[in-house]
Amino acid sequence: MPSPELEPVGPISVALDAMRTLVASLPVFQGLLDTSAVIDTLPNVFAGEVGIPIESYTVASNTVTVTTRRPHNLTTLTFATIEGASISAQSDRNISGLITVGVIPSTTTFSFSKTITDTDEPVFPDFAYVIPCQRPYAVVCESEDNPLRSASVGTGGASVLAGEIDVLIEADVSSSYINDPVFAPVEARNSAATILQQMIQMQGTGNLIVLNSCNLVSVEFINTSEQDSNVKRFERWRALYRVSWGLDG
Repeated sequence: MPSPELEPVGPISVALDAMRTLVASLPVFQGLLDTSAVIDTLPNVFAGEVGIPIESYTVASNTVTVTTRRPHNLTTLTFATIEGASISAQSDRNISGLITVGVIPSTTTFSFSKTITDTDEPVFPDFAYVIPCQRPYAVVCESEDNPLRSASVGTGGASVLAGEIDVLIEADVSSSYINDPVFAPVEARNSAATILQQMIQMQGTGNLIVLNSCNLVSVEFINTSEQDSNVKRFERWRALYRVSWGLDG
């Protein structure tokens, strides 16, 4: 049975929700998803955990049936991304990659079609996840170091609040540069820096969250050495940002 909807309340939850909207409003993030509407990009911006661990999967007649360790929110005919599900570097049962969700027998199972060798017994992959969307996606969460702080203002319990939020964005390298060691990093850095610029330019405009600072913490690449061939040397990139919000006394 699905969990009931829970509205964000309190300073941390409200700040994270507002940060989701800001990220979904960024033109560069919308461009990576080929859309220009916040309502279309918001489902790709998560607050907290994004990947749902995979318990096992079976294959019969090119139909893969996956069992997850906890309930998922996948729906039929939507895109999802499976990561870390290869059995070996040359596996003929590697189910990682972008999929189209098919039948959903229960809240912890789903199926999809793929030309792949049948399995006689369930396969139990290590560190495999299903992400309920296609890349790019973003994850916002409170900073581990400084999620929320308060300062007293005068007497009577008055105070001001402030905090920090971490934003992780993961996107594919475009098809033009997936095997280009020179320009794949350039493309990623261009996008990562533009995201930072747009965050600080758009914060505080309209109804968007007001930020005090935006910092790019790191940019890294994920190659495809675990795949059957190395035709995509730079599969995707990941950028980590840290932003601060609120007032300090």
